[in-house]
Amino acid sequence: MINWGIVGCGRIAATFAQALSGVEDACLLAAAARDLGRAEAFAEKWNVKRAYGSYEELAADPDVDVVYIAVPHGLHMAASILCMNAGKHVLCEKPMALNAAQAEEMFAAAQRNHVFLMEAFWTKFLPVTEKIRSWIREGRLGEILTIDAKFCYEDPGRAKERLFDPAMGGGALLDVGIYPIAFVNHILGELPEKMVSAAHVAGGVDEYNSMLLTYPCGTIANLSSAIVLDMEERAVIVGTKARIDLNRYWRAQEVELTDHAGHVLERFEAPHRVNGYEYEVEEVCRCIREGRTQSDRHTWQHTLDALRIMDELRAQWGLVYPGE
Repeated sequence: MINWGIVGCGRIAATFAQALSGVEDACLLAAAARDLGRAEAFAEKWNVKRAYGSYEELAADPDVDVVYIAVPHGLHMAASILCMNAGKHVLCEKPMALNAAQAEEMFAAAQRNHVFLMEAFWTKFLPVTEKIRSWIREGRLGEILTIDAKFCYEDPGRAKERLFDPAMGGGALLDVGIYPIAFVNHILGELPEKMVSAAHVAGGVDEYNSMLLTYPCGTIANLSSAIVLDMEERAVIVGTKARIDLNRYWRAQEVELTDHAGHVLERFEAPHRVNGYEYEVEEVCRCIREGRTQSDRHTWQHTLDALRIMDELRAQWGLVYPGE
């Protein structure tokens, strides 16, 4: 049995707790928030045995094996290193850090403490994502010409304090822009060689952005993200032989491969057993049991690749977070 702790008791932590309940040989033992009452309420709702009013108390719990970091982006590095220094394995919510330099500090801490560390990019572990990769490897789409991927939404007030706070790494790029960027990197298996972008920056965060990335294989990716625009969350992959139109690609449970006339060539369905987060939980548990410090499916290099792209995009916009 692998005992989990959660640092941060917000909405994403609740989603993770739900997924964890559906994974065998994994137990949510402890939860921590800066306010003990908040941690206790979370623990009662999700049947967590131990509630702590500080992150330090959870990190010191000798029975916790691995910690899921579910605090705002700006707190990821400090909370992760706190837990790793206490000998805990860590799954840190994406993006792992505000920038690549912070992530490198986190990887150094994992090496120093001989513990496992992974960014929680759950989309990569979905069966649908793997099916798309297999179709591409098999040549079913032919040469990939273009990929159009968006993640644009308007939060109805639930996360506005975090989303519009520069100190917390607010803005569209880090919150949801990482989805299309990391998704395309994973699908193509390579990194862009050229990036052109624009963003609307207000109050120290990017409210919406648009990115045009060119890859060595010849693929052109048109990506965008927003936290003030209620638009589609869709990916379209167009090849010389076939195409994929994927609604809500970041949590997809089904996908169709079609020809250019719209005829379905193959359909794949993989309903989530819980909510989709269970696949990354299983990957972490596997890696811990095998004594790994990083996953071979979502490596530290993969995390750095996406962060370095976002660092370059923010440099194009002149967007710097406090403390960088």
